[in-house]
Order: sequence, then C-alpha cells, then structure tokens
Amino acid sequence: MSDVAEAQEVAPEGSGESASADWKTGLSEELQRDPSIAHIPDVQTMAQSYVNAQRMVGADKIAIPGTHGTEEEWNQVYSKLGRPEAPEGYELEMNNVPDGMDANPELIGWFQQTAHKVGLTPQQAQTLADEYNSMAGVAEQSPGDAAIEAEAREQEGIRELQKEYGKAFDNKVGIAKAVMQEHGGDGLLELTLEDGRPLGSHPDLVRTFANIGDMMRAKLGEDSIKAPKSDGSITPDDAQRELAKIETPGGPYWDRNHPGHSAAVADALRLREFVHGDDPV
Repeated sequence: MSDVAEAQEVAPEGSGESASADWKTGLSEELQRDPSIAHIPDVQTMAQSYVNAQRMVGADKIAIPGTHGTEEEWNQVYSKLGRPEAPEGYELEMNNVPDGMDANPELIGWFQQTAHKVGLTPQQAQTLADEYNSMAGVAEQSPGDAAIEAEAREQEGIRELQKEYGKAFDNKVGIAKAVMQEHGGDGLLELTLEDGRPLGSHPDLVRTFANIGDMMRAKLGEDSIKAPKSDGSITPDDAQRELAKIETPGGPYWDRNHPGHSAAVADALRLREFVHGDDPV
C-alpha cells in the first residue's frame, strides 16, 4: 500500500485532510505527489483550473522573437503592441516647446519616422516628444550664451552701484571687497551664483559689506580694515544730506556778510559735484 493510501485510512472520517485527499485516490502515486496540485482541495476546483487554462489557450498572445529574430518578426510584435501602420499615424502634439521657438515640421517628420522604426506606441512616442522638447529648452542656452548673459547681469549691477555711489564708487567697492577678503577669504569672491554672476559682484552683497566696512571704520578707525584710504568721495545721497545742512535758511551760506559765507559756498559747490557727478548741474 502506498504512503498516501495509508494516510487516507489513518485520517478520521470526515476530516479536512481526508476530504482533501479523496479526489486524488484514483491518481498514480507520481501525480498524487506532484506539488502543482497539492493546493487544490477538490475536483470542482481542479476542473475550474482546467477550464481557465483552456480559455487562456485562445487568448491573444505575443511571441517575442529570440536573439536572432528577423525584422519582419519584430514588426509583427510592434504592430500587436499598438504601433501605427505608418509613421504618419503618430499624431504628435508639440507640447513643452521652449519660449521663443516654434515646432519644426522637419523635426516632427523625423520623429515620426524614428518612432515607427523603433516600434513605439503612439503614447510612448508622445511622451518621448514631450520630454525631448523639455530638454531642448534647457539645452537651447549654450554655455557661451549663458556666459554672455551672466556678464550682462554683472555689468548691469555695476551700473546700478555707479549710479548709487557716484564718485564714491571705487572707494565703496574697495571697502566691500576688503571686508569680504578679510572675513570670508578670496574663495567668497570667486563663488558663482545660479545666474552665472560672481558672488562678489552682486549689488546687494556689495552694499552690505560696504556698510559693514563703513561701520567698522567709524567705530574702530580707518585702519580697522585693509582697504584703500578714503579720497574724500561721498555718495550722492550723503552729499545731498550735507548740502541740505549748509543751505539751511538763516545760515552763513545765505549771509554774504557772515565770516563763514565763503567757506559755506565752497563746501556747497564741492558737494554738488558729488550729488550730480558728471551730469550737468
């Protein structure tokens, strides 16, 4: 007697183990031990599994060519996956086209031909076209163009500070650079911002460090930072404030008989040079 038969006799009548084994009693010992049917509890389940398997036989399947598959065999696979019959079947929408650029009809035609050649579905081709256009927007700006734009931004910042500082421009920038070098090192000046400009040329940063340098000189003395000695130049705003003090009504500037009148007039003329710079007064 086989081991399976002995197990059936030992198992109590009506037990789950006996019920599970009963339907297999008519099978050979080899089939009874086959792990592929070990999980099937009864004939009903076995029959249902067989029916499902038969239905799958008629299902639409795709045979993948082997390593040496021919072009014709692969074309059949691509067609079953959904590739259009001809390149013109790809109705591509030109999404994500970079600003200032138009969709290139020749590029669209090339894309359709290539997508058909490699067997892409319409959805895959559209996704690839969208991603290509996105990347083209990033790649449109060449390193040379980026450098030119960075230089333009840097020059714009310089002009902004020249207008703000007037004749004191060189002095203020010298103070700012001295503070940055002493407290941040040369590396700080060489750092590059995301827009391509050197960190040390950003107007806001120059203003900040120039103000720090002025404060240090005022509180700690001229030698507190290793910057060029002041040449007496002041910014237009500072000159305007000083000029307003000299031209206060009732002061020496307005009284020709006052002993300090000539000095006040001379100071006013000097300050106007800083207020107006090289512009005609």
